[in-house]
Amino acid sequence: MGVRVLIVEPDKALAEAYGRYLSRVGFDLEMAGGLTEVADKAVQFAPHAIVLELDLADSHRKCRWDPHSAMEGVPSIPIVILSRLDQSESGIAIKWPVVEYFVKPVPMARLTQALRNVDRRKASGAHQPDLRH
Repeated sequence: MGVRVLIVEPDKALAEAYGRYLSRVGFDLEMAGGLTEVADKAVQFAPHAIVLELDLADSHRKCRWDPHSAMEGVPSIPIVILSRLDQSESGIAIKWPVVEYFVKPVPMARLTQALRNVDRRKASGAHQPDLRH
């Protein structure tokens, strides 16, 4: 079994494009179209990483999903953020380990490398970086 990745992207065409590419290069994928699906899918699928579209946050730039409360008892899952805004402009309060932050459009090779790095660090027991501000 490959690295399991949960993709949270409300744009179905974009989610399918990510999915086709990441499947082709060996990742096992599950898709969520929004935050309401994330906790259940994360528990059922047990992803190694979550690719999260940052623009799912509310109008105050606060994410409406807190994995620590939504998934009590489930280990912390590294997050790869995708956004139209750069990290300094986002102003979002992030409550979980963000290991990469990409501004769209994201080159697929960079996204692939970020997800492979999560897997390598997990396998080696190395500390995951945390880019929260």
